[in-house]
Amino acid sequence: MIVVCFYIWGWYKGFWLNHSKSLMESSEKDKHFLAGLEQAHFESDKELKQNFKQIDFDRLSQTNIDGIPIKAEEIKKKLTITLSKPAHTLIIGTTGSGKTTTFINPTTQILAHSKNRPSMILSDPKGELYSLHCQELKRLGYDVKVIDLRNPYCSIRWNPLEKPFTMYQEMLHLEDKVVADEENGCYKYKDKVYYDHEELLSKIQVDKQEMYDEIYEDLHDIVSVLCPVINKSEPIWESGAKNFILAIVLAMLEDSENPELGMTKEKFNFYNIMKIATNTQNDCDDLMKYFQKRSPISKSVSLSKQVLDASDKTRGSYLSTIFDKLAMFSDKSICALTSSNEIDFGEIANKPTALFLQIPDEKETRHTLASMIILQAYKGLVTKANTFPDLSLPRSVYFLLDEFGNLPRIHKLEQMITVGRSRKIWFVLVVQSYAQLAKVYDEKSADIIKSNCNIQIFIGTTDLKTIEEFSKKCGNYSLVQRNVSFNTGKAEDVNSSASIKERPLIYPSELAQLNNANNMGNAIVSVFGFAPIKSKFTPSFRCSKYKLGNAKQDTKSGKPFMEEKVFYDMLERNKLFFKPKKNVSFDKPNYDETLDGVKMLMARLPIDVLADSDKSVIIEMLDKKQYDRAINILSKTAETKEFEKYNIKPKIETIIRKITTLINLENAKNES
Repeated sequence: MIVVCFYIWGWYKGFWLNHSKSLMESSEKDKHFLAGLEQAHFESDKELKQNFKQIDFDRLSQTNIDGIPIKAEEIKKKLTITLSKPAHTLIIGTTGSGKTTTFINPTTQILAHSKNRPSMILSDPKGELYSLHCQELKRLGYDVKVIDLRNPYCSIRWNPLEKPFTMYQEMLHLEDKVVADEENGCYKYKDKVYYDHEELLSKIQVDKQEMYDEIYEDLHDIVSVLCPVINKSEPIWESGAKNFILAIVLAMLEDSENPELGMTKEKFNFYNIMKIATNTQNDCDDLMKYFQKRSPISKSVSLSKQVLDASDKTRGSYLSTIFDKLAMFSDKSICALTSSNEIDFGEIANKPTALFLQIPDEKETRHTLASMIILQAYKGLVTKANTFPDLSLPRSVYFLLDEFGNLPRIHKLEQMITVGRSRKIWFVLVVQSYAQLAKVYDEKSADIIKSNCNIQIFIGTTDLKTIEEFSKKCGNYSLVQRNVSFNTGKAEDVNSSASIKERPLIYPSELAQLNNANNMGNAIVSVFGFAPIKSKFTPSFRCSKYKLGNAKQDTKSGKPFMEEKVFYDMLERNKLFFKPKKNVSFDKPNYDETLDGVKMLMARLPIDVLADSDKSVIIEMLDKKQYDRAINILSKTAETKEFEKYNIKPKIETIIRKITTLINLENAKNES
């Protein structure tokens, strides 16, 4: 009897367990239930092969391939690389998460071994990247360069002001490019033939104006990095300081027009900008004189007025801000670094190049120069890209910027990252969290940067908001949850219910524990247009395929700063205009030649712009040394809107500059 009871009980229990199990199992109704609901999933191995390029590391040098590694795992001495198409990339990796050993090092090795051999610009805070990769890069045919902000005397030299100076000199002498063809009665200029002399002059003036605009923009960008407007509540001080520094730079350019003043390419540098700006003796009298005796249409004069025309107390506040922004150039090593130029950023795209930018984390004042280098490198590459029919570089260039979030704001980065892709310029930005990015670039700009990074790789962070945001970015998936209940032992009394539950594809807590000291190389990768990827990067120190060295940078060939050779003496320049000088001879032929040049340019002005009688009046004024009156008439004529069709303004500006030269020559005569 007992055996029978146990048998019945076992059958009864099994029946209900099996029946409940069948009720809990999914059905076609569940699929209908889930249709239209979010069903995020990680890419399967099959999908990875279909959607991305997979290649063995050993075959990289034989394959024309370019892109960002999204997986690089070595199994049994075989390193398989999964590459996404090139895209701006954001790496989220906090200190100690292994971002260098699991992404930066592998990416550098993978790009260098590819057949395409793209160029790279790498931020190298501690100099470790140079030490690890230098030897292998050189073996692979890379031109390896170092801009060393930690040991500037041992760095290649870089003067961002050299290009604007060179372009300004070219602008001043554009007329020298004209070739007269007397036999055919025409002129040749920039591969074009002109039979109308007025048309030729107009073209030259337009070219000069375009070149000046480009020069001004370059200098404005440089000064904006040097003196950014950060204080939103009281921007006037930083804005005024920025304008005054720009005024000094433009004044130095203007000085280069007169060879007697001695402003050369070697003297057009940050050291002299600092020297001029900090010369405040005699209640800034010398500084004020530096901006006097210039053309009334000089931009340097108008930009200097905000500071120089202010009250003594207000001017002092401006100058205090200026001194703070230029303080780094009191360091002779930085002056040495920026006193000449040994790098052409545009050439980086011509051959495989690796430029290491060593940035000392303990010297934050030098971080400004790092941001300026990145901006200048980008602009140089864009200029190079514009020389090709498709407006893109012949070789991809990757900015691998480790510790990007610790750099000062890079001027125009939002625009750079938006349009860089069409030029084959790619940014790989490593930040500790989204919050770090927003702190430097503000929320709006940070959102623009994030939205243009079509690849985002999460390695690890302690910032909860970043973890939660990335978890949401990966999406959710829905599942059916069933419950079974019964009141009696009858089958018809069994009730089952189903509900839909939504959960993250990966919980924030899972992201927070993605990597640790015993398990590194894990990553979650988000690629625009594809499902998230559970990825693995074999750490560089564990991978047999990566050739890492231990090279030491040459620190023995330091170049001293030759201060006496590059110094531009503002006081000596002022003496030419304000103080009597002995043994100064008046060069009458030079004066007469300049006056003849003014008269010739005046004669070429259209009659309906300036009648012959008016021209005669102005020439008479010049003969009587009434320069200011002549300039006043010409300035008013230049601003007449109805003459815009003749492109008159640049022509009159040239005449006024020559009259200013007459004034200088006349002053020299009077002082002799």
